[in-house]
Amino acid sequence: MTREPNLIDKLTLNIGLPNLEELIEVADELGMPLYLVGGPVRDLRLNRTSVDADVAVEGDAATVAVEFAARVGGEVVRHPAFLTATVKSDYWVLDLTTTRSEEYPGPGALPRVRPASIEKDLLRRDFTINAMAIRLNGPMTGELIDPAGGVRDLKNGVIRVLHEDSFKDDPTRILRATRYETRFRYIIEPDTFGWLVSDVGCLATVSGVRLRHEIERILAEAEPDLTLRRLDRLGGLAAIDSDLSFDEQKMRAFSAHLGSRTEITALWPLLFWDLSDVQINRLSQRLALTKRQSQDTAAVPQIRAIEKQLASRETRRSQVAEMLDPFPTATIWALIAATRRETVKHRCLDYLLNARSVRPRLRGDDLIALGVPRGAELGQILHRLRSARLDHEVTSREDEERFVRRLAARGDEADEHAKQTASSRSS
Repeated sequence: MTREPNLIDKLTLNIGLPNLEELIEVADELGMPLYLVGGPVRDLRLNRTSVDADVAVEGDAATVAVEFAARVGGEVVRHPAFLTATVKSDYWVLDLTTTRSEEYPGPGALPRVRPASIEKDLLRRDFTINAMAIRLNGPMTGELIDPAGGVRDLKNGVIRVLHEDSFKDDPTRILRATRYETRFRYIIEPDTFGWLVSDVGCLATVSGVRLRHEIERILAEAEPDLTLRRLDRLGGLAAIDSDLSFDEQKMRAFSAHLGSRTEITALWPLLFWDLSDVQINRLSQRLALTKRQSQDTAAVPQIRAIEKQLASRETRRSQVAEMLDPFPTATIWALIAATRRETVKHRCLDYLLNARSVRPRLRGDDLIALGVPRGAELGQILHRLRSARLDHEVTSREDEERFVRRLAARGDEADEHAKQTASSRSS
């Protein structure tokens, strides 16, 4: 075991760990060892910034959480089945976990947990590079605990599980292994790779919510396309669902979209880009997509269907806006990435960045003052006025007023003609 120098300074700079001094004081007063564990320790060793603060208590995490929350003005949410507690403030969230061992009743099932030592806690984890801890309090502050050789594997760039049944116990580790492989440019250790390939089918047993969370983490990475392509070739995506795939066309679309770094939510509809309505609906349920994600992906077949019309030379700017208005923003960004038609790209970009925000200078009250009656006609004229602005038929307020007067006059003429026709018929 080794010591980490300048621990508190590094934690303050690299880890989002709020009110660390108060947390240490609470643990000291309660006589409970406190540890930074898992990914944050890995990131500290790599001098990377970590967005997570994974803290474990060798004792009762809930007791520490309650006292800590009382001192810093936070709210506590307990999760007794998993021996965890969450402290929330207006600005941050901190999860505290009792050091524990786990027993998995079957592939894809949630584990049964019970309190254990820090060493046993680390040996239950997914990979050696995540199975390290740093002591945060007491006379052994700064001690690095590394029972599985995580420092060695970090140095050698290796992703290694801790035992042969690791992927059976938790198949989501397959998704994390490929995500880390891409992020760190590490190599999956040969035995680990063999077990991953043989157990990839276990992904079918994982709940939709857990799978969605793991895919969300992949999509949030800098190069999600590389991870998804790797998973596809390993059979991981097909194991999740037979309709889920990631071919060269999707690779190209992801690369095009990621180059612009806009609307990361567009990656969900891009992932579903080649699917039918029925397939999308079923896959959305399988992955327990959120309401927004479901709406974004459900619109994919409809936006694909209008691509040819969007590319037509005869299609006016106002018609583009009218076609795209019903679609979620993320789905339009997905079309921009997926299409090979430059005209469609340019028209969709113009809509998102300019056209969709175009509104007439005149409002409803202005039209009424110009003699337009309240009711359906008012809305119709506002709609036509917006189209005229989009197509550059009007450019100023004065242009709009003249446009409205012409429309109103035509309406009056039409009404008078209708009255005369009705009168002649009745006579």
